[in-house]
Amino acid sequence: MTWPVQAGFPSPAEDDQEPAIDLNAMLVPHP
Repeated sequence: MTWPVQAGFPSPAEDDQEPAIDLNAMLVPHP
């Protein structure tokens, strides 16, 4: 098996996840 197995109670914090920070988008100037 190479995929994760969903087991147990789902985390109540799953709904509050923020997207990953993309430093390239924040720091590299766009022309």
